[in-house]
Amino acid sequence: MNGVWLKAAQWALPIVFVAGGVYMGWAQNSTDIERLRGRVERLREESRAHELTGHVLTNQRLETLVQTVEDLKEGQRRSAGHLLAICVETGALCRGMH
Repeated sequence: MNGVWLKAAQWALPIVFVAGGVYMGWAQNSTDIERLRGRVERLREESRAHELTGHVLTNQRLETLVQTVEDLKEGQRRSAGHLLAICVETGALCRGMH
C-alpha cells in the first residue's frame, strides 16, 4: 500500500507545482492588466482634457493671429492713404502712387 501512495505522490506533486505556476502567472497577468487599464484610463482622461482645452486654445491663438494680421493690414491701408494725401498735397512724385 505504501507503494501506491508513493506513486500517487510522485504523480500529484508535478501537477501541484504546475497548478501553482499557472496560478502565479494568472495572478501576475491580472495585476498587469489592472495596471494597464489604469494607464489607458489616464490616457483617455488626458486625451479628453486636450480635446476640451487644447483645440480651444489653438483656435483662440489662431483667432488672435488673424485679428493681428487684419489690424496690420488696416494700418498699412491707413499709412498708404496718408502717404497718398501727402503726395497729392505736395505735388510730389511718389513711386507707385500715380
